[in-house]
Amino acid sequence: MWAGYYIEGGSSYQTASVLYDDDPDSIDCTEWGTYPVRDFRVVEDNPNSSSNYYGPWHGEPVYGN
Repeated sequence: MWAGYYIEGGSSYQTASVLYDDDPDSIDCTEWGTYPVRDFRVVEDNPNSSSNYYGPWHGEPVYGN
């Protein structure tokens, strides 16, 4: 499972691993970096096929750290 995203002002598709670390708030997260993310979606690998499961795009600007 990973996140696919675009950064503000960019046109290159990026990916980031979804983290499942020990989280005291019980929230899994993704490290986006320190730049604004323009669009993102969650992608799950489908090991039995050449196509994956793609979540819906979320188009609001979000900021990560």
